[in-house]
Amino acid sequence: MRYAFIDLLGDIAKWLIIGIVIGGAISYFTPANFVERFLGSDFKAMLIMLVIGIPLYICASGSTPIAAALIVKGMSPGVALVFLLAGWENF
Repeated sequence: MRYAFIDLLGDIAKWLIIGIVIGGAISYFTPANFVERFLGSDFKAMLIMLVIGIPLYICASGSTPIAAALIVKGMSPGVALVFLLAGWENF
């Protein structure tokens, strides 16, 4: 119980808050047609998200709100999966 509610939460809390803030900023400031135009569902969009996701190298709990915000704005779930898998980090 201590690990689940103290240690694990302490490890992911910072990244989760950062991801929620960035996801909120994407939702608020990014127009929908921008995401649909550049990050729709083609192979080029997957390459773009791969190039963005690799250097970020953030944990899945931090990148999930970002991917969710981009999906709401019109990005394909497959492209979001590329982003999530490229930035995946082991604790």
